[in-house]
Amino acid sequence: VAFFVLISATVLIFAFGFKYDFENHVLAKTGSIVLNPNTEAKIFIDGKLEGLSASLLSNTFSKKRLLPGKYIVKVQKENYYPWEKEVEVKEGLVSDFSNIVLFGQNQAEGIIANGQSPFSVDREGQRAVYWGEDIISFYDLGGNQPIYQSGAFSFDPLSLKAVWGLNGKEAVVYDKSQTVYFDLAKKTFRELGSPKPYSLENSVLNNGQLYTLKPSIKKGADSDLIALSLENSKSKIISKNLFSFLISKNEIFALASSEKGLHLVKTGLGGENEQVLADFSVEKTLMEKIIKKVENRDGVYYLLVGLNLYSLKSSEVALMANNVGGFAVSSDDTMLGWHSGREFWVEWIKDVNYQPMKKAGEKEVSANVGKNIKDFSWYKNSNYAILELADSLLAVEIDLRGGRNSYHILNLADREQAWYDLNQNKIYKLSGQNGLVAIDAP
Repeated sequence: VAFFVLISATVLIFAFGFKYDFENHVLAKTGSIVLNPNTEAKIFIDGKLEGLSASLLSNTFSKKRLLPGKYIVKVQKENYYPWEKEVEVKEGLVSDFSNIVLFGQNQAEGIIANGQSPFSVDREGQRAVYWGEDIISFYDLGGNQPIYQSGAFSFDPLSLKAVWGLNGKEAVVYDKSQTVYFDLAKKTFRELGSPKPYSLENSVLNNGQLYTLKPSIKKGADSDLIALSLENSKSKIISKNLFSFLISKNEIFALASSEKGLHLVKTGLGGENEQVLADFSVEKTLMEKIIKKVENRDGVYYLLVGLNLYSLKSSEVALMANNVGGFAVSSDDTMLGWHSGREFWVEWIKDVNYQPMKKAGEKEVSANVGKNIKDFSWYKNSNYAILELADSLLAVEIDLRGGRNSYHILNLADREQAWYDLNQNKIYKLSGQNGLVAIDAP
């Protein structure tokens, strides 16, 4: 009977997740570690190979019945950068790392088009335009066949530029003496003459309309927003007395003078339904008057005005950060990321109820790098950001539990540039040697 009771108690203790800690001479409730990398890999815990992250359905690996404490966990695969953290195991809990990405080393570069360098790339619309032998050629990023070609244009290559439409389906190509409008959807073009009347350096192209600021004829007033039809050359005043504007999702956002400093104004593309969203008390320097980007998530506007990042909710403006070079909301709408000099910041804009659990309003520095950050993109699973530096692309992990993981996934030579495209899950690199090349991201 005594033996039976002893065995039963031992089985029950084991079944309920308890284990004897010989180091501390106590009976402790165990925890576990769950890992889910994007590819099959070897798993090491405290330097010991524990197995592979592989099953019939996924790459999930789990290690159960671990005593509470800290463990060095490493996920490793040949020709990939390793992932490593100090993982804390707590009594009765699971330490879950379900968004691990192993980035490959020395990945193959696929040359796009003819290996020449495009004179302009539209990252938002995912298109590129080439000029050679008097032929203008438009390509989709990643494509090797032109979507549209039009010849008989003798441009000056040293002054050749392009203004892309916001939908990626149109472009204005110009040099110092001539201007041509291309409708890529209809596969047509229209010659517009000299570029001087169009103020193309500061214009926005959208659905055949060229939006630009022109000095007001009223003395002492600011500029008027003009929309010029490229089909019939007729112009229309959209809004008056503006400092700057941008177009986002078929709405115009602009900064205008007010008694308190500046108004943030929103209107339709034709000037309809104009309304004042908020007042800004900012320094009236030229830089502080430039509205650079707007994103709307669940009724909250995030705005980059000059170098200041603001949030706007119910006409209440809050300054979120200074000296900001750029920002973006993550693809899962849970985080707002921005870069400031050499730092990359993240603020959670929604509660996150899975690991790592966060509350809305929490923020932290996810990366502090050795060089200034030029731009960034969110990776597809929102647990990584791809930072663009002068000499490399750097993938940084947002989950900082147990340490920081970052990887130089692409090194760049002088005058090369590269970026990550979320829609196609590809890395694009632009160089003088191979032109535009594509690299598959994991």
